[in-house]
Amino acid sequence: MRVLPTNPFGSSRIFKTRVIRLRVITRVNRLRVIKFLLMRFKFVDEIRGLIQESKNWVELEIEYAKLTLAEKLTMLLSTLIIGFVCLLLGTVVIIMLAFALTEVWKMIMSPALAYLATGGVLCLLVFLLYLLRKPLLLNPIARMLTKILLGNRNA
Repeated sequence: MRVLPTNPFGSSRIFKTRVIRLRVITRVNRLRVIKFLLMRFKFVDEIRGLIQESKNWVELEIEYAKLTLAEKLTMLLSTLIIGFVCLLLGTVVIIMLAFALTEVWKMIMSPALAYLATGGVLCLLVFLLYLLRKPLLLNPIARMLTKILLGNRNA
């Protein structure tokens, strides 16, 4: 024999009627509940798939950032090495031109004055380079670095 829960209502007839109605409603709504649960499981599966795709996207973005960083560092270091080699060769060329200028001036004046004049010309060139450092050195270097580090945003 089945035991019904305790009667919270005054009459047992009302209680039995409500229990029967509840059973009928639950039988009718079982299909709705099953549909709801299936939709809920489908939603959970979609959320899981979305989370997995998000993880894959983040991993790909990290890998892309690493490759981009490696490319930019390679370009920056190669530019620095080429700049250092050009500076070294330029220094050698300037020294040789200074000696050649000194030899040319030795034909016109005494050797001491020729060396002094060559030193004056070099000091004048260094002073001009100092005055024009922003348009000749700083702006091109800053432009090159921003081009390397920021890259071409349109491509």
